[in-house]
Amino acid sequence: MPKVDAIITAGGKGTRLKELCTEKPLVKIFGIPLIEYVLNAVSESRLIREIFVSVSPFTPKTKEYVEKKGFKVIKTPGLGYVEDLKYSMNYLSSPHVFVCPADMPLLRGESIDMVIKTYFKWGRSSLVVGVPFYVTESLGITSTFKITVDGQIVVPRGVSVVNRNEMLNKDHLDEKYLITETLDFAVNVNTINDLKVARKILSKRFQCLRERRRS
Repeated sequence: MPKVDAIITAGGKGTRLKELCTEKPLVKIFGIPLIEYVLNAVSESRLIREIFVSVSPFTPKTKEYVEKKGFKVIKTPGLGYVEDLKYSMNYLSSPHVFVCPADMPLLRGESIDMVIKTYFKWGRSSLVVGVPFYVTESLGITSTFKITVDGQIVVPRGVSVVNRNEMLNKDHLDEKYLITETLDFAVNVNTINDLKVARKILSKRFQCLRERRRS
């Protein structure tokens, strides 16, 4: 199984969390910034070769934080998600790239590996991760963007694996959705409510971990 490079996208404006007076990737849960959870998860993946964090003029503090952690940073112009992602692809050498946002604190390395393995198994130029709408709804999350995939209402979560060359040179990719119920992909932290949901799930995970260590 070939390894891929990873881009963590951390250049958005994060306007819906402005009330917390910090850049969204640096919003904390239990004292840990959102992007730290994602960096840890991607670092745990067995199928990631190199990790890059794309930032923009909107996230200077995130850039500083990531650089202090020793991760590679790509400074994008902040023109928009697609434009900045294509810009970032020019700095990578891997033929295939794992992409995820910096606002997914539930992400874990094993789930990232599952996505990458599925991408190579299916052989498409783009694999996009989506969560069934009923999953996000059951968590109390308001989803502003939904699509229908094979008759099922799905919430895309910004996680994908793409063929780098085709993304740079083609207008459209041969895209396929991986629909999963795992909570690892269920929460993008865009609002205070999303933050509360993520905190609740993480609290249960930490409690289970403590119980395992005691047993």
